[in-house]
Amino acid sequence: MQGTTMTSMLPVREMVSFVPARDFEAAKRFYSELFELRWENKDLCQFQAGRSSFLLQNYYQRDWAENSMYQLIVDNANATWDALQSSGVLARHGNVRANPPKQESWGTVVYLWGPSGELWHVTQPNPA
Repeated sequence: MQGTTMTSMLPVREMVSFVPARDFEAAKRFYSELFELRWENKDLCQFQAGRSSFLLQNYYQRDWAENSMYQLIVDNANATWDALQSSGVLARHGNVRANPPKQESWGTVVYLWGPSGELWHVTQPNPA
């Protein structure tokens, strides 16, 4: 698409996703083991991962949650898988799960389902 975009006229500082939580406290405990909790209140909290962040919200709608997908790009998907396994985080949070690394044509991915059914694609792209 040609032309001037709004973001070229008004630079964007950051884009942040909202992640749903069926059980806000349980989801907060799970994500606190994976990411840095930056701030929180009774209905919302922010998690930081490198230069990126997301907001966990005390809101749940099943269809939305179970169709939500997020991508987390990492340097080493296999090491991420090993850390998930050795840390015990998956076992401590019974309503989460992950699949072992899968090689795709574009890179390696670990599929991680969060406590509300949201799907994280933890990806390591192939070198360019």
